[in-house]
Amino acid sequence: MQGRLENNPFSVALVVLCAALAPQSLCAQSTVPGSPAGSFHAVSWPSQEGQLADVNGDRKADLVYVAGAQIYVRYSTGAGFGGAVQVGAVPVVGTAWSEQHGTQDVYASIRIGDVDGNGRADIVFSNGTALLSMASGFKSVAWPGYAAGQLADVNGDRKADLVYRDGSGMHVRYSTGTGFGSAFRVGAIPVVGTSWNEQQGTQDVYASILIGDVDGDGRADIVFSNGTALLSTASGFRNVSWPGFAAGQPADINGDRKADLVFRDGSGMHVRYSTGAGFGSAVQVGTVPVVGSAWNEQQGTQDVYASIHVGDVDGNGRADMVFSNGTVLLSTTPAPSRQRQSK
Repeated sequence: MQGRLENNPFSVALVVLCAALAPQSLCAQSTVPGSPAGSFHAVSWPSQEGQLADVNGDRKADLVYVAGAQIYVRYSTGAGFGGAVQVGAVPVVGTAWSEQHGTQDVYASIRIGDVDGNGRADIVFSNGTALLSMASGFKSVAWPGYAAGQLADVNGDRKADLVYRDGSGMHVRYSTGTGFGSAFRVGAIPVVGTSWNEQQGTQDVYASILIGDVDGDGRADIVFSNGTALLSTASGFRNVSWPGFAAGQPADINGDRKADLVFRDGSGMHVRYSTGAGFGSAVQVGTVPVVGSAWNEQQGTQDVYASIHVGDVDGNGRADMVFSNGTVLLSTTPAPSRQRQSK
């Protein structure tokens, strides 16, 4: 399914493993028919499932992933991800048993963010330890205060804090540089409806959450699916209206230091740029690659689409979209005043 790419602010780099996956004629192709001249160019950008984060402090998002209970990093070269470098092991936190597999190790959960504020993303485990990224490599340390949540710099001190929700609301554990501190409740989670089941009866349904610096003040905010947000300020959190929510990922696409909303739907990839007071109209920036097909009795044969990760892999200050099929949408988005938004 071909999306409209006219006036597209994205430069689309086709990640092609030319020698193995494509004919030589495609590898030599610099443009794609029907697109603006130069919008597509063939480069090698091998990828795989993982998380994007700047591990070595060069302002380019690297690929961090787990394989066989080991943690690996593929560092971004600015034109692709390099070879895999093993940086540590995932801690074992217990065992589990099943009839199919017998007794197996259970491994710690992982969160990635710059928790010590040195400009390099670290790997934090649910067992109270962390792999801190240093100029000389990774260092294993104790890191207390873990809870299941997301890492983001909430207070603007350049250290990623732990943001999480529980039955009483939204909480933050601020990074001390050697661990996460005590929990602070920063606000309630909006109720957006109710649901019912036989076991528990009627229950509240709570808003979905996105975390990112949507107003550009250097502090990560909490945006809810009901059109409100908790904006982090120097004096605490402020509850405001924040229109334009969609289920997606927050990332600064246009380099204005405000997190925009990146999401996909049936027609392709879209961005809602932050205005500083909400998310604007949706702009389609490309299509989602098809990686195969699947069949079921209800819907028959359907396309299977690539997974997506968002991060600034080329280091130009704008977040890019990396797909699991080895393609990437590199953002060269102009200033907000020059963007064309679709209605």
